Amino acid sequence: AIKRFNDRNHSNIVDELAKMFDRSIIGYEHVKKGLLLCAVNSYGDNVSLCGSNNLRRERIHALLIGESGLAKSKFLRAIKKLVPNSRYESGQNSSGKSLTAIVSKEDENYMLRLGPASLAKNAVCAINEFGRTKFEDQAHFLDIMEEGKFTINKHGINATIEATTSLIFSANPINGSNWSNEDRIDIDEIPALKPIIDRTDLTFVFRNTKDEDLIREYAMLKSEFENKKIPDYSNYLIKHLEFAKKLNPKISDEAKTMLSQFFIS
Repeated sequence: AIKRFNDRNHSNIVDELAKMFDRSIIGYEHVKKGLLLCAVNSYGDNVSLCGSNNLRRERIHALLIGESGLAKSKFLRAIKKLVPNSRYESGQNSSGKSLTAIVSKEDENYMLRLGPASLAKNAVCAINEFGRTKFEDQAHFLDIMEEGKFTINKHGINATIEATTSLIFSANPINGSNWSNEDRIDIDEIPALKPIIDRTDLTFVFRNTKDEDLIREYAMLKSEFENKKIPDYSNYLIKHLEFAKKLNPKISDEAKTMLSQFFIS
């Protein structure tokens, strides 16, 4: 089935997969493609699954930031379904320790308990309302995002915990639910630590549109869903992503030059 799909779509494979990503979400094709990239790269560093022998961070982290009511939470729930062992959590009433790992006392013994960001190994951990997490709690994710592991030393328990997890956050602007300026975004409006933002590979900005043509097109597409069943391609996407993880594409010299120049500029 995957081979037939690839033969049929050739160079438009990623675009077509994005169209199959949660059809109930209208538009946002660039966000869908970005989250599929996060999903297909959700494996550990230097693992045989992808055939890589380079000690580098393979995982892609993403941030969905913008006004409320624009399907950010829905995106997180949708991507969680596509990668086995993934987790969906809310940062609103959670601490950094509870999301990563804590040492708790039971009877007279201390126990190490792993949080969802650690348990979602080689998968995705989607954290909704990340902007409501205190900055000191956000710092617990820094090592996970860069190293794929972190250490904990408490009550005589000293452990290095593997957490090869792709993190996807969603948040509202720091001023509330709206951007302060229609034309530009200040980095201070993003409710996350600067090192967290630096470690985020893909940042997707959500804005309410005032374009009447776009609103009309959205309303028409939305109304079509009222009369027909929305197709669900989740089962196929899960298998396609698992298959794609086994590929180890080679980058041509020309592509290396282009990517290097893009990085420099």
